[in-house]
Amino acid sequence: DRKDVMQEQFVDTPEQLQALCEQLRGSEWLALDTEFIREKTYYPRLCLIQVCNGEVAACVDPLKLSDLGPLLEILYDGSILKVLHAARQDLEIFLHDYRQLPMPIFDTQPAAALLGLLGLGLLWRPSRPSRRDVDPFEPTLDDTIDEVDATLPDAA
Repeated sequence: DRKDVMQEQFVDTPEQLQALCEQLRGSEWLALDTEFIREKTYYPRLCLIQVCNGEVAACVDPLKLSDLGPLLEILYDGSILKVLHAARQDLEIFLHDYRQLPMPIFDTQPAAALLGLLGLGLLWRPSRPSRRDVDPFEPTLDDTIDEVDATLPDAA
């Protein structure tokens, strides 16, 4: 199982963000996903960035970080392919908040449709049994890592 060898991180300090970016820099590709809130706002509010390069999978908390610059530099690196699933809303956040799209991208949703794999989607998984102290309807770090892992190329 790929996740057994992948390092998992939750990033909510500038030091952790800098360390993560050092690990991601120079990657061939990154799986990318965002979580956001749309209630009581016209534009989505970015609440979580999930990113993985096959070696490290991280959940970045943009609500606790005042400067995402080091990560944005990597996301906007044109030599790194960004792999997303159903990318439209993720891209909307980057365009609205940062006036730039992370390119190049590969969106697995239209790719799956072109291959005739209709109905392919990422499924939210309930918390693992070992996390019974956590609300079963509250996604955990493991859940968000699972979501990004489902986007990863099989060759990773």
